[in-house]
Amino acid sequence: MYFNILKGLWQDLDLFNDYEWKNSDDCHHNKKMVENARIFKFLAGLNNEFDEVFSEVRREDCRWNVMMKKKEDETVENSALVAANPAPYCATSTYLSTANISAQRSYSNQRGFEDKPRVWCDYCNKPRHTRETC
Repeated sequence: MYFNILKGLWQDLDLFNDYEWKNSDDCHHNKKMVENARIFKFLAGLNNEFDEVFSEVRREDCRWNVMMKKKEDETVENSALVAANPAPYCATSTYLSTANISAQRSYSNQRGFEDKPRVWCDYCNKPRHTRETC
């Protein structure tokens, strides 16, 4: 019920917005940004008991962006230098650090566990994640 009411309101607001697009990429980028903003507003409006769901959706979105790489980047991604340290598509700084750690797993397995950096959450004081992904 909550989602249906919000969806109707968002559709009414979309009718009144007048955007001028320069190319099709502007339209695609805006649709993605509006979709993400609406998801976050919807989840923020839910009860506090759904906070775990909110953080899980954010995590899944980052995973999806990494797994579903853009088609125009395929030629660059096939390079041996880029494949060794792939650039993540998620903009959060914690994700960048954890992606770098996961990219170096093959190297850390050869060196041992003493060189492996440890990620620690300063919010819940548990290992293997950070405050942004908690």
